[in-house]
Amino acid sequence: MRVLSHPRLSIIVPVHDAAAHLARALAALQASSLARSEWELIVVADGCRDRSAAIAAGVADHVIELPWPPRGPAHARNVGAAHARAPLLGFVDADVCVHPDALARMMATMARGGADAVIGTYDDAPPAPGAVSRYRNLAHAFAHRRAAGRVSSFWAGLGAMSTARFRQLGGFDAQRYPTPSIEDVELGYRLVRAGGTIILDPELRGTHLKAWTLRGGIRTDLLARATPWMALLLDSARPDEGAHLGVGRHDRMTLALTGVALGAPVLGALRGARAEGLAVALTAMALAIVLDAPLHRFVYRRAGARVALAGIALRFVHQLVCALAVAGAGASRLRRRRPREVHGTPPLEGDGRERAAW
Repeated sequence: MRVLSHPRLSIIVPVHDAAAHLARALAALQASSLARSEWELIVVADGCRDRSAAIAAGVADHVIELPWPPRGPAHARNVGAAHARAPLLGFVDADVCVHPDALARMMATMARGGADAVIGTYDDAPPAPGAVSRYRNLAHAFAHRRAAGRVSSFWAGLGAMSTARFRQLGGFDAQRYPTPSIEDVELGYRLVRAGGTIILDPELRGTHLKAWTLRGGIRTDLLARATPWMALLLDSARPDEGAHLGVGRHDRMTLALTGVALGAPVLGALRGARAEGLAVALTAMALAIVLDAPLHRFVYRRAGARVALAGIALRFVHQLVCALAVAGAGASRLRRRRPREVHGTPPLEGDGRERAAW
């Protein structure tokens, strides 16, 4: 383990059985234009059963091996942050290859804007083949570039935060998010509610190595992203400052149109007006495609017609998953708020017992 005297930036990379990508991600960090004496590298191997820890040992300043079973990236990042010695924490996922200027941009953006945190984006050259992988990574890049400037959520795939602010907030909520989820989004919301500022720098970029499948994407969107995100929004007030990544006005409009496209045929069939219901559904889908035209043009220019056409269908699938998440989160909240039936004799006033629950 190499010990730096006074690092200005601590890069934390959580990893769980990602040896296939980790070597490339660490090599990209080593190729950074920021002098190696300026930053330290901390890799946290979270219950790894592959060669991830051994790969990191040859590169990182500090490798922390956590025992099986894995406790999730939120916990791993918190452990890494506890060992960090720099005033700025940088978070990079184990399947992201940062661009050479990324670490320097982290520090420059924080210093120039007086922000408490900065996040970047994926670039527009994802290496994984297949329409699903290329579309998902390009859609992420498009969404982040469109929201450049002040935002309300953090992103730990490629982002940085003041060490003092991070510790003041208590870090990521590892208890609520024991598996990969929206732990970074939730941390960003807490930071903004505490008066902090997060800047999205679209020139702070990294290449995402992950290969997506349709099934894996749907599972991630429903279970790890949309459902907990909707629950978070319903359980707490959303920050008022900055752009809301993934839940902005445009996203809500396309989500509403998706709901109409799904519901109109059913309602039409119930009322004996199937043709009218189908017409309304097709109109809603067409309007959603028009609203998403900038996204589809972006994908077409970077990946061609085949990926762009697949992206139209994948976007609809994504919105469908989000609609299901909204419905599920809303129903769950209503169940929690509905008073349960009380049996037996009500307690005497002031006797300290409570028979009805909300």
